[in-house]
Amino acid sequence: TRKLGINIAAGPQWTSVNAPNSPQSTSLFADASAAYAGRLAQASLGYVRSTNGGFGVTGGALSDGVEFAAGRTFAVVWNCSFSSAYTRSSTLAIAGIPSSTFDTVVVGGQISRAIARSLSGYASYTLERQSTSSSAGAVDVFSGHSQVVGFGLTYSPSALRIGRR
Repeated sequence: TRKLGINIAAGPQWTSVNAPNSPQSTSLFADASAAYAGRLAQASLGYVRSTNGGFGVTGGALSDGVEFAAGRTFAVVWNCSFSSAYTRSSTLAIAGIPSSTFDTVVVGGQISRAIARSLSGYASYTLERQSTSSSAGAVDVFSGHSQVVGFGLTYSPSALRIGRR
């Protein structure tokens, strides 16, 4: 409908990791989401399952992620939004490398207010928490939390027309 949209996709996914003696991995890819957009409120919910070939010090991983976001406009000049996400990633089997599982949670919120026609201000807060479990007795450098607080002004003037009409 005009206010509600739904997306669903699924199928096989092949992933290969560039490491010696690493087999090609086959898994299920899935993506499902729903979004609502009303006059003063919007919300979305989504789920994704996929693999990747790895990056940095981490080899390939199978990830399941869920996200939710919502926003609402109040009194024409105020806007509040909230978002949250959870991801669980498990490393793919690679010969000679111990398996690991990462759990990541991110939660954030923002409030903004129009100040003038082309000027608005905002304040935001984001919290991220990550934990890991590994089959090796290695030092855990991937667990912990971080917080970000932000304040700012946004200037967005209307379009400037140059030339003849």
